[in-house]
Amino acid sequence: AASVEVVGGGGGAVDVRRTDRFAFGRPPTERRAVEGGVLAIGSRCPDIVLGTCETSYRIAVPDNVQVNVRTTSGPVRISGVNASARIATESAPITVDGFCGFSLTATSASGDVRASADCSPDRIEVRSGSGRVHAIVPSSRYSVEAESATGTERVRGIIVAPDAAFQIQAISGGDDVIVEGSR
Repeated sequence: AASVEVVGGGGGAVDVRRTDRFAFGRPPTERRAVEGGVLAIGSRCPDIVLGTCETSYRIAVPDNVQVNVRTTSGPVRISGVNASARIATESAPITVDGFCGFSLTATSASGDVRASADCSPDRIEVRSGSGRVHAIVPSSRYSVEAESATGTERVRGIIVAPDAAFQIQAISGGDDVIVEGSR
């Protein structure tokens, strides 16, 4: 499992810090590559019968650098990012705080998704296959799609208008959906 923390406001370059925890001398392997101005980092633990193996990343990014994060079972935390972001996990939670960018897409197959924006993004999509979904945005006018297959849907503290410039899509297949204006 790899946990990822991305923090905004970094200097002129992307800064990557990695921490490994493993047993029996079997560390995870890492692959880093830069292609077309995109930094790709992959980490994989060896197959082990006993013990643990995990990698944690803390990545500092400057403003206006697109952020794309994909994990299988590690949680993702994004804070203070001033750029568009796409985050996807298979079975882990996603937490976004202090976001201020053009668009945010955060999707987890089974984990909770919580996103808080400091400015109104043009589009925010937060989805979970079975977890709770919570979007917090500045009080304003939004076109809102809030749906839950089995939980409750609550929209409060914002003006819902189909013709609004800002769009929110908050969907859960198995838990509550909350969209609210920040106070």
